[in-house]
Amino acid sequence: MELYTFLEALSSRAPTPGGGAAAGYCGALATSLCSMVANITAGNKKYEDVKGDMERLAAEAEKHTRSLYGFINEDMKVFAPVSEAYSIPKDNPERDEILERALMLACEPPMQVMLEVNEVLLMCEELAEKGSKMLLSDVACAAAIARATLQCAFANVKVNTRLLKNREMAEKFDCEALELITQGVDRAEAVYHDVMKKLG
Repeated sequence: MELYTFLEALSSRAPTPGGGAAAGYCGALATSLCSMVANITAGNKKYEDVKGDMERLAAEAEKHTRSLYGFINEDMKVFAPVSEAYSIPKDNPERDEILERALMLACEPPMQVMLEVNEVLLMCEELAEKGSKMLLSDVACAAAIARATLQCAFANVKVNTRLLKNREMAEKFDCEALELITQGVDRAEAVYHDVMKKLG
């Protein structure tokens, strides 16, 4: 989906794409910035000593960009069963079970986004230390966007877990998501502040 086409779809009255898809796109933006920093640094003779590290980071970032971008469609796909479940008449004895399965399925994409973004933030840490000093602001942007991605994905987990009848499973999702967002936000803040300090 082209960028402006995606924005038009996002702003329409259709329920998808929504916040979950936006989270995937934001995550892909963060990793694309990491890839740019790594690629430019790898091609700069002043940073010959970290060329291997930059090539590794560029390859990792490209993999995460493709994966996170894929969550745009994945999030839209898992929302459809939830929407369909809500349209089932309430007197249908199978409605609750169908809705429960759909809600659990809908938790998976944002959880995966959070897992990947935490890995992306590890790359941001390394790029802030070893990447080209001329590109530090791009690393700060990547960290800030990654933080926003985590917050968006966390909200998309919570909107589903609050409706689960299986409270044990809901708490499991919530605890894992809370741990991921706590670790990630702390890491994103540290990278951002470290870079801003270097920028004076």
